[in-house]
Amino acid sequence: MKGLMGYRLVVCLVIILVLVNEGFTQNFCPTAPSFVQDRRSDKSQVVVSTFNTEWSFLSRSNCPGNGCPWKDITQARIHLSHIADKIALVNADIYVLEEVENCVVLRELLSLPQLATKGYKPYMVQGTDTATGQNVGILTRIDPSTNVSRTTARASWPIAGNTCKSNKNNEGTSGVSKHLYTTFHIPGLDRPLLLVGLHLLAFPTTAERCIEREAQATVIREIIDQHPNHHVIVLGDFNDYDKDLVDESKVSIPTSRVIPIIKGSELVNAALTHPGAKTGLGVYSSWWDKNNNCKDDAGAEHTVIDHILVSKSLSFNSFRYEHIFKAGCESNVSDHWPVAVNIRTRSSLAKGPTTPEQEIPVTETDADGEVVGVLSHPSLPVYDEPSSNVHTSSVVFTVLAGLGFSSCLLIVVALWISKRRPSTAQENQPIISV
Repeated sequence: MKGLMGYRLVVCLVIILVLVNEGFTQNFCPTAPSFVQDRRSDKSQVVVSTFNTEWSFLSRSNCPGNGCPWKDITQARIHLSHIADKIALVNADIYVLEEVENCVVLRELLSLPQLATKGYKPYMVQGTDTATGQNVGILTRIDPSTNVSRTTARASWPIAGNTCKSNKNNEGTSGVSKHLYTTFHIPGLDRPLLLVGLHLLAFPTTAERCIEREAQATVIREIIDQHPNHHVIVLGDFNDYDKDLVDESKVSIPTSRVIPIIKGSELVNAALTHPGAKTGLGVYSSWWDKNNNCKDDAGAEHTVIDHILVSKSLSFNSFRYEHIFKAGCESNVSDHWPVAVNIRTRSSLAKGPTTPEQEIPVTETDADGEVVGVLSHPSLPVYDEPSSNVHTSSVVFTVLAGLGFSSCLLIVVALWISKRRPSTAQENQPIISV
C-alpha cells in the first residue's frame, strides 16, 4: 500500500509540472530559438506589417460572449479564419498583431489552412491589461535573435509643455500595458533591427488620455534609447494621429505629441511616402462608426491611428494601407486594416540558392556597431525576462515532494481552474523621470 501511495504521489507531481510548464509555454511564447532561421522566399526585402485584429479571443470569460463582438465560439472561429485570410493575402514577413488573447490564438491562426504552410512562427510576452486581456503578438518568418520582452517602466504625467488641455489637477504615472520588443539579425542589414510593437491607450482627442498617452510614448522612447546602433521599427495601434499626415477624414488633428516623442530625431513615419499623404486620398487604417449605423460610410469615418515608424537609416518603399475588405458590423473581420511597408536589404546577400529554413548567424557587435563575433546562443534583452521553465519546474518539484497525495491532488485542481481564468497580476513598475 505504501508503494502504491508513493507511485500516486509521483504521478500527481508529474501532472503539476506539466500544468505549470504549459502555463508558460502554451499561453505565451516569448522565447527566441537558439538558432534563428529565415523562411522568407525573397531575401532582398523584409515586408513588415501591423494589423489590429479586433478581439482575436477564444477563451476569456466574456469573449466570446457579451464582452466583445463575437457572441459565441463559432463566431470567434469564423473571425479568426477571416483574419488568417487577410494575413495570407498581405503576405508580410513580420506581423505585429494587436488585440490578441494569447499565444494559443496565434497558434490557432497558424494551424488554419490559409497559414499552415506560410513559414510563420508565433511570439508573445504577456502584457498587463487586465481589464481587456488584450495582448500584442508577432507572427514572423524570421526568428528573433533575442527573447520577446517588455518593460515594466512607467513615466510621469503631465509632461511639461503638453497641449492636452486636461482638467486633471493631479500628477500620475503611466506604463504601456500592451507592447513588446525584440531584436532581429537580418541578412543584408548592416546592424541589428529593434522591433517595438505597441497598442497605446484609446480615444485620440480625449484630454485625460492625451497626457497619459504622452507618458506611454516616453516609455517607448526609453526602449529605443537603450538600443543604440540598431535600426528601429516601431509599429502598431498608436490610437493617435500624425500632424504631418492627412487622412481621408481630413479632420484628424492630434492634441498630443505622441508621434514626435517616439520618433525623436532618427525615425520617420513611413506613411509620409504614401501618394495620398498630403491629400488624404486612400489614407486610412481604421473605421470609426461615427453615426453608429453599423455601416462604413467612409470619409469622416476613415482615420489613421495605426503607424509604422522606421529609422532614417533604413531603406524602404511601397508603404501601403491594405484595404482588402469592407468594414462594418457584419464584416466579422476588423475595424482596422493592415498597414505594410517593404524594408530593402542588400540584394547581393540574397544571391545563390537558399533553403526554406536558412539559418542566420547571430552576430555580436561592439560599441560602434561592428561585428565582433557569432553567437551560438543569442543574448537576452535587459527588461523583464521570463523565468526559465526548467528552473521553475525544479523549484516546484522540490517544494511539492514533501506533500501528501491529497494535498497534491488539491493543487492539481487549483492549477486546472486557474488556467481558465485571465491573469490579474499587477506589476511593481519603475518610474522614468521626464
